[in-house]
Amino acid sequence: MPSGRTESYLEKLYRVKAFKPVTKTSAYTAVVNDEISFNTTGGSFPITLPPTPSENDEIRFKNIATKEVLLANPLTILRNGKTIGGIADDISVSTLLIEFRLVYNNGSWRVALWVHL
Repeated sequence: MPSGRTESYLEKLYRVKAFKPVTKTSAYTAVVNDEISFNTTGGSFPITLPPTPSENDEIRFKNIATKEVLLANPLTILRNGKTIGGIADDISVSTLLIEFRLVYNNGSWRVALWVHL
């Protein structure tokens, strides 16, 4: 970027990020730029969001179990003091989601993408 130029909001949002793939089957505290493949076959478990996110931080989630498993054993996303979608509640993922992304924006984690079965 040329000297003295400030990165725009869209440039920050769409900047190429290096995501770190991790696979989880039990409780875990997410790190910014995690790409979490989760499997709740062994039972429900929580994933805790980072405590001090910065603007446009992102975490990706992918269900690698069957839809029936996720419906029976939901994944819980613990908000860790921040809001999710402007709401001060943890969320339970038990729908037919295959993949979703959370992006921290304007003081709240927001669902940026979701893919259903």
